[in-house]
Amino acid sequence: MRPFSRTATISYQVPRSTHVSLALYDVSGRLVKSFVKEEITRGKYSIQWNGTDAKGAKLSSGIYFFRITAGSFNKTQKLVILE
Repeated sequence: MRPFSRTATISYQVPRSTHVSLALYDVSGRLVKSFVKEEITRGKYSIQWNGTDAKGAKLSSGIYFFRITAGSFNKTQKLVILE
């Protein structure tokens, strides 16, 4: 688990052009916020996230999951928001 306060940088890299999806889910599996859902070119990327949902509301403390899918690659990482 990675605890963080209110700001996080999410970094990722793709080796070739592919469709990428990067999204945040709550512990129930509901989509909280989608960050990327498009075809991107090879390279390194990063996203600044301020702890808000898709509507801009501040998320409460708890456990969330980032999921990235790039081509056939899938990875989910747990993230803990602490107040």
